[in-house]
Amino acid sequence: MVLLSLSLLACGFHLRGSLSSSSQAKVYLHASGVESDLKQDLQQYLLSQNRLVESTEQSQIQLLLKSDQWQKRIVSLDENGVASEYSLQYQLIYDLITAEKRLFNQSLKLQEDYAFDSAQLLSVDAQERETKTLIKKQVAQRLLRLLDI
Repeated sequence: MVLLSLSLLACGFHLRGSLSSSSQAKVYLHASGVESDLKQDLQQYLLSQNRLVESTEQSQIQLLLKSDQWQKRIVSLDENGVASEYSLQYQLIYDLITAEKRLFNQSLKLQEDYAFDSAQLLSVDAQERETKTLIKKQVAQRLLRLLDI
């Protein structure tokens, strides 16, 4: 049994849920040309984990958010030819730099569809804002997983 345990440890085996060495790595976050609430969400979480640093020299990971873009398109029309369902797509371009790897111009795309009642035009804007908020939260979660949090 001891020999089995030692052989598993020697090969680098870790129990699921155990922290890897990069899970507490210090992160430098730079965001120019992206929506400020995405940057704020990432900053708040990294600050709460005491992982956000002010300079690249202090960091083990650099996350550089370079640009983002929204696209909206009509998915379906109602019987009167009025849009009744939209698709929102968000694309983020970023660089991720660590001691082991340099990933430049990476793209993260997320898409959500939403429907609304064309008789209630005010709900169109509210539904779009809600969908954008959902997408931004999903993007932030994916980036945090990418940082091995």
